[in-house]
Amino acid sequence: MPALSPAAAPAAVLLRRVVAAALVTLAFVASSTAPSTAAEVGMRFPAPAGTQWEVLAGFNTATHVDVDPYALDLWRVDGPTGGTPVLAPLSGTIGFVSDSCVSVRTSDVTVMMCHVFAQAGLERGDDVIVGQRLGAVAPDGQAGNNGTAHIHLQVNESGRRGYGSGESLPFIGALSLEGRTLPAITTFNGYAGTRFTSTNDPSLATARVDAGIDVSAGAGSTVSLRAIGQNVHEYHWMQTGGATVELDQSGTTAAFTAPDEIGAVLKFQVYASGPLGLAQDSVTVTVGAASTPTPTPTATPSPDTDDETRGRIVAGAVVPSGVGLVVFGGGTTEELVAASGCTSATASFWVTQGGRFVGYIPAAQVPLVNAAWDALYPEGLPANQPLAVRCQ
Repeated sequence: MPALSPAAAPAAVLLRRVVAAALVTLAFVASSTAPSTAAEVGMRFPAPAGTQWEVLAGFNTATHVDVDPYALDLWRVDGPTGGTPVLAPLSGTIGFVSDSCVSVRTSDVTVMMCHVFAQAGLERGDDVIVGQRLGAVAPDGQAGNNGTAHIHLQVNESGRRGYGSGESLPFIGALSLEGRTLPAITTFNGYAGTRFTSTNDPSLATARVDAGIDVSAGAGSTVSLRAIGQNVHEYHWMQTGGATVELDQSGTTAAFTAPDEIGAVLKFQVYASGPLGLAQDSVTVTVGAASTPTPTPTATPSPDTDDETRGRIVAGAVVPSGVGLVVFGGGTTEELVAASGCTSATASFWVTQGGRFVGYIPAAQVPLVNAAWDALYPEGLPANQPLAVRCQ
């Protein structure tokens, strides 16, 4: 499979190529019929995966009471707090940027992070994806942190001005933090000392698309190509080589009738765009005899694993440095780790369920980190499960 890479052509040119594509849900969706676990996961912690944090000042402290009573001040317990990257805890748009604060806004809530230096170039209204870098925690004594580096994290109802001007909200339901619920209480410094291990990751905010593996098709047969995307929602297929065929496009898929010429080699590219930019990938189709079965780039998921593919990566590839999009033949999480070629200490995996990412970190010390994954796959992963894998 060709390596995933950003489109080399200028963005303006590629955007014109995707105007005909329909908006679709991410193709990288879990095939399991388990219910969504979004409420269990809630928001991601606004810092890189694996970092460990503690509530320095909790609900109803002197600086928060009567203003944002359910705000939290958080510092790291596994390393220096100052300089730690600040990542978007959820997807939305930039609602507010200053010399010490940045917020992410949805139609319902605004999540504000203060005592941080915002990433250069961020502007109000910019689209952001969970995991996208927003800045870094300011060092001790800077950005109004009263001498101690920390993240001030608060959630408010979205106000008309586009930042946290509405009612202060506790961390419950879809706003729970890394699956931990912090209901409203009146206790002074409530939840002080509570600890979190982040599962957030910048790789979640990368625009990628996978055109699938190169395939063979019988002469005169119908060939179906399907793309798998990450943080993209518009797709456009185009032919770049071989005998011209008529493409029937619909979102992530493109279909055509293979020509009668045995040995013909057809080349295609898929372009995908989203709030984080554009990506492209290529696939080749070789025409064989008419009696040749017509494989497709992505197999139809089935509830049971196949002995021939169980415990194997059946499509895609693990990228040595970065995120790879693959299809797993099914099996236990232990078999998944082994198939990836990563060690338990370096591997991370993600699927999408209900429109948001569910991650699995084998090395996580806190069971809550993988609780959503375990609930989604209590008996192992099904056959032909698309997922993202990172080995670092």
